Order: sequence, then structure tokens, then C-alpha cells
Amino acid sequence: MPATLATRSQSRRPALIALALTLLLAALGASASMASAATPGTVLSSRYNMQLSECAGRIYTGQNVTAGQTVEVVADPTRQIWAGVWFTGNNGPAGWTSLGNSQTPAPQFRAFSLLTRIGTDYRYIGNGASFRATTTGPLYLVINDDVPCNGNGSFWIDSVKVIA
Repeated sequence: MPATLATRSQSRRPALIALALTLLLAALGASASMASAATPGTVLSSRYNMQLSECAGRIYTGQNVTAGQTVEVVADPTRQIWAGVWFTGNNGPAGWTSLGNSQTPAPQFRAFSLLTRIGTDYRYIGNGASFRATTTGPLYLVINDDVPCNGNGSFWIDSVKVIA
């Protein structure tokens, strides 16, 4: 009889170990999900090598931003557009030195420059910038252009990061 008890307890051991591991993993998963806020400085999402053509005017990055998160954008200053204005040359993401007009998405920023938009909040990016979002919503890259698709060329965005 003692041999039979030993055999039964040995056959239960793997099942008990599996149950213990399952409970431990469940407890760890629950504690991880309870800590929903990411550690400050953690990159939450990133996109690389995006093209924004003068004709498109704006593109959705595929990223959503929550107020308080940091957005970091880096653009290639050598990639240029022609704004479609006669007798003007090409410009990079920094845009013209003059401000936009009443027909541009954000007249308070440089004409034909690279911007971001979250909700109704526009930010000047130019060749690159980092800022803390004040609104929540989808993140767009925008050219501050009054008449999209009357020029040519495109900006090249090296990276777009959303950081906790």
C-alpha cells in the first residue's frame, strides 16, 4: 500500500506544479495590468521613414497621443517641396520665413512648413521638434499649405515617437 500512495502523489506533482505556475503568472499579470501608467521616458510608439507629399497635405501617423505625453519628430532638411507659388524656389520642412495666410491650417506658423496636429492643436515642427501634448487624439503630420497639390515634392520624416 505505501508504494501505491507514493505513485499517486508523484502522478499529482506535475499537475500541482502546473497549477502553481498558472496562479503565479495570473497574479503577475494582474499586478502588471494594474500599473497602467508607463514609466516616464518610455517610448510608447514609433514610426520611421514616412513621406509627406505636397499633394497629400497631411497624413495620419497611425499613432494616438494622450495629453501629457511627449511627441518627438525628426525630419530630413534636405528633402524639399515646391509650394506651387510662381517665381519661388523649393523649401525644406522649416518652411518659408514668412507666416502662413488665413487659408493655411495654422496661420501663426511658417508657410509651407512641417507641422503636427492632435485634435485642433497644431505645433510647428520644421526640421525637428519635441513637445508635450496638451490634447488627446490621433497624430497627423501636416504641411502648412494654403493650396495643397498645386506644387510638387515631399518631406521625409525620419522618425515620429510618442513618449510617456
